[in-house]
Amino acid sequence: MEKKVNLCALEKFYYDAVTEGIARCKTAIEAFNKFSSPLRLTVKEVFARHMVLEFFGEEFEYPIKDFIVKTADLYHPIYERARERAYVDFLRNYRKPKKLIEFMENQEKKLELITVSEAARILDLTENAVRYRVKQGYLNHYRNMNGALRLSKAEITEKYLTFKKQKS
Repeated sequence: MEKKVNLCALEKFYYDAVTEGIARCKTAIEAFNKFSSPLRLTVKEVFARHMVLEFFGEEFEYPIKDFIVKTADLYHPIYERARERAYVDFLRNYRKPKKLIEFMENQEKKLELITVSEAARILDLTENAVRYRVKQGYLNHYRNMNGALRLSKAEITEKYLTFKKQKS
């Protein structure tokens, strides 16, 4: 009689292996190319490194060659669910540090942020015209904790001087 398989533990094992594979990727694009779709990597490809480690004596919760690879078709839906969850978790965690880095870079630059009305006075435009330029992408914008729009004073003065030179 065969040993019963704990499907939850198997899914966690798959999840850990995929997470480890994503962590070994050098870029997010590489992780996307390998793990974003069910059509990318097979179970055997994901566990190739584990098979080598098993060959050299490392033991895993499930035997890789004798169980994981041989029963890959049987437990494929469980693998796919684990792969998808691991990739979604990667995407959630990937975006957070990037925003933090951008925030820290802005803090290092010591940006002097001004309101839209102040920018409108400097540029000699209406507030709506300034908002329109922000929406069109001509001006970089920042949001404070309340969600209010703020602009970089240095960028506004630079744009103003460029605009005045073009007019003259």
